[in-house]
Amino acid sequence: MQITVTIRYGNRDRDFRFGNEQKIRNLLGVLNESGMLALSAEMPEVKSLRRMEYLDIEKTFLEERIFSGDILEVRG
Repeated sequence: MQITVTIRYGNRDRDFRFGNEQKIRNLLGVLNESGMLALSAEMPEVKSLRRMEYLDIEKTFLEERIFSGDILEVRG
């Protein structure tokens, strides 16, 4: 299933649409390689602002219960 989430990096918010069975780390890698994020850390921190919890980026969005409309804050 496709979901749309907002990724907050620094003071910038961008909406992205992708499959919920994708691993969080893989999506961050694609966004980093394309220049949409400038991640410096090997293991960036990702926090769901809806749940107010940090996510395990080795899991999929579905496993971490991330749904459309969620805002993910990325640091690293």
